[in-house]
Amino acid sequence: MKNLIFLAICVLFFNSCGTAYVNGLARQYYNTNQKIVNVSTIADNQDITIYYLNEKIEKPHLKVAVFEAVGGVNASYANLILNLKTNARLEGVDAISIVKQNISQRNDVDIEGFSILTSMKEVVAYGIIYEENLRLTNRFPKNETVYGYNSFKKEYEQLAVKTLDINGLVIKTEGNDNMSKIVRPYSVKHLLTDTENWEFYEENNVVQMRIYRNQLRMIKKCTFEYDSIGNVSEIYIEVTLHKPDNIQTIDQKVKLKYDEQGRLFRKLIYPNVENGIIHYEEIFTYKNDQLKEKVLYSINDKNRNPLAKFVYSSYYKIEELKNIFPELR
Repeated sequence: MKNLIFLAICVLFFNSCGTAYVNGLARQYYNTNQKIVNVSTIADNQDITIYYLNEKIEKPHLKVAVFEAVGGVNASYANLILNLKTNARLEGVDAISIVKQNISQRNDVDIEGFSILTSMKEVVAYGIIYEENLRLTNRFPKNETVYGYNSFKKEYEQLAVKTLDINGLVIKTEGNDNMSKIVRPYSVKHLLTDTENWEFYEENNVVQMRIYRNQLRMIKKCTFEYDSIGNVSEIYIEVTLHKPDNIQTIDQKVKLKYDEQGRLFRKLIYPNVENGIIHYEEIFTYKNDQLKEKVLYSINDKNRNPLAKFVYSSYYKIEELKNIFPELR
């Protein structure tokens, strides 16, 4: 989730394939992400309302996703819209607003391997959540205060204050945050929902693998295990580093534990699986159903030592969201 400029996002999305959102994993194609804003809904979503081309949405709402359904030139638009409704129900939105419905040409390959142009029918729509069904709790922290643990004084000392945008990206940092880089490669945001430099693979409608490649020739392959209710429980990470004189591969692992409300409350990080040692542990604390702090521990010889903590004290409110999203007004 890289920005909130809907037009720019849509230009990318209209050239992508696929729909929906599965078990908290963003479905992205060609390095795009069809989830615009990560919010949940309290609607039962049994009957998805359809707003057709140029039809006005009377109720205050938020566009949270983009869906696309494609078919052969003889496919009916009605069936394509039914496909959109099915995927919208998986996403958990209240309605879909159709913004594109036409026949387009796409590059394809014939049975002999020659490049051809294929005519396809396509329907593209926004996924909509009404303001009355928005659940903002624990969704949009505005700042993060980073503390490092002074083992000599046996107390936490403030290192930095970070201002966050609505998607959790850092807008500004005051101070020296040398702790976030320890856990950033293992964050849920990075491993499950970030899209830049990531590719996506699925099987049986479930995300099986994500692959990350950066300009430093590092490749990170993540495979996932799920618990009985569909939450990601373990992430296996194979990191390949292409160095000038050799190629190095490191196997890593992240274990995720959830509380009865389905909130992440514990994360175990194994930077090197071969030695079988848990090097880091994160504990998440909630109050009034809001994430208030994360505490990072280092683990040596089974001793757990405090290393840092990240504190959240304020969150974006609906009034502020209305300044960001005019359709909520």
